Amino acid sequence: MDCTDGIPNSLKSNWNGRLAFRHLSARVAGKQNHCLGWEVMLKVNAQILLVVERMVGRSKSGTLNLLKQGVKGRNYEESSSVFYVTSHPTGKGYKYRPIRIGINLFGVLFALRVRQLLDAIVRQLLDAIVRQLLDAIVRQLLDAIVRAISVIISDLLSVCVANLCECCSLRDTRASSFWNTR
Repeated sequence: MDCTDGIPNSLKSNWNGRLAFRHLSARVAGKQNHCLGWEVMLKVNAQILLVVERMVGRSKSGTLNLLKQGVKGRNYEESSSVFYVTSHPTGKGYKYRPIRIGINLFGVLFALRVRQLLDAIVRQLLDAIVRQLLDAIVRQLLDAIVRAISVIISDLLSVCVANLCECCSLRDTRASSFWNTR
């Protein structure tokens, strides 16, 4: 078993993955005691660079620029772990240069992932809260409308009944007085 076992095949077809394997074979060949650390670092850094590369549309220079900007505003050479990627391709192949990434870019990627998850959670919570608030508001409005209608109807009925009784009593007294005068 060598250090490249378990690394995704998609990295082998990727420009960063090819360099990662060259770097790994140059640095770790015959040193099995360091193999696990390099394998972990290779996996982490290569996956980060794959994500970064997808973000900038598979542009090597754009990836490097994003790497330079991605280490939280500091110079990318002041970070904590070493990994090799390319600069622009030259006429005689790729030019290697060390770029210190790793922990900081992993932190950036982790922060982006956490932010995406938090955004999704907040969005779901807001949807649930808004849905419940709208349900409560609609329920309260409907209850208020029903109460208002029932109060209006009961008031109208009581007024009408009172008016009818008054009209009936007036009519009866007029009728009796009319019949009494004749």
